[in-house]
Amino acid sequence: MFGKFTGIAVDDGTPHGFLLAPDGVRVAVRWCHLAGIDNRQLRDARDALARSGRWDPALSESLSEWYLCALALSAPLQEWLHANRRSMKEDVYPDDIKAIPVKLLPPEAQAPFIERARERHRLWAELTVMAQQGFRITPANVEIPILALLEQYLAGHPIPRPIQLYQAPATRLFWVNEPWLTRDLARVRAVGDAVKVRGDVVAEVGAAVPASQRERFAQVLARVLAALPSTFADQGELTRVPADVDGWLALGDFLDAARQGVRDRQARIKAIGREIDDLARALYNGPAHPSPAPRPVRGVREPTGPLL
Repeated sequence: MFGKFTGIAVDDGTPHGFLLAPDGVRVAVRWCHLAGIDNRQLRDARDALARSGRWDPALSESLSEWYLCALALSAPLQEWLHANRRSMKEDVYPDDIKAIPVKLLPPEAQAPFIERARERHRLWAELTVMAQQGFRITPANVEIPILALLEQYLAGHPIPRPIQLYQAPATRLFWVNEPWLTRDLARVRAVGDAVKVRGDVVAEVGAAVPASQRERFAQVLARVLAALPSTFADQGELTRVPADVDGWLALGDFLDAARQGVRDRQARIKAIGREIDDLARALYNGPAHPSPAPRPVRGVREPTGPLL
């Protein structure tokens, strides 16, 4: 699928098995999947290829979609597309897709491209699922769904039994100063071993927390309080929290790991892009701006839209 959002992806058949594409997407299908389909558009295209001696559907079967996707997203061909074609600027034009110069490789030589393209696809899919779960992910920032992750953490750590948020002061873990029991806590931040809004102390770490852990505890506490959808008083009986200091500190590590998991995936996606770029540059003899002859591969044709 070629999108005017500058993206290129492989439809791997999940989750529903049928591909739906908006008008800003062009669907490229290998001839080996279309050879048995008879309609006027495909018949005319086959005749044109046959007249030029380029009708060979078996050839397209030897080229993996993942290899083609990796090539199309690689720096050499992206630079070629942007330099020589209208596509990827204001729209996606089928004739430009047809002209992408594809290097014919045996399956074993395609494998390094395929492995990386599949891994990148998996990582993209994982980030998509995380976004659906409430992660807000951009290249510059990652916001994690604190309360959803809190429940996930508690489900995996049932001992000691979690307590309700309003019970925490009684365990000497922390307390919230009275004026802030009914105020919005979205802007709270940890400052040393206290939780504040600007200079106003909102919450303080309790005596049950050892001195060496108070600042870390305050950081975790501030993240939980800032994530509450309403006031402490409203959420006191609705939100569960760890019952001891170790649980709170482990929760902080759990939240950090969730954010780092996004960053690790983002970093690996970038690394895969660089690895594919290196492979593609070597394949196209190393120029930064390749100028291969803009002709389609024999037997490979990209239709102008979904045909199946």
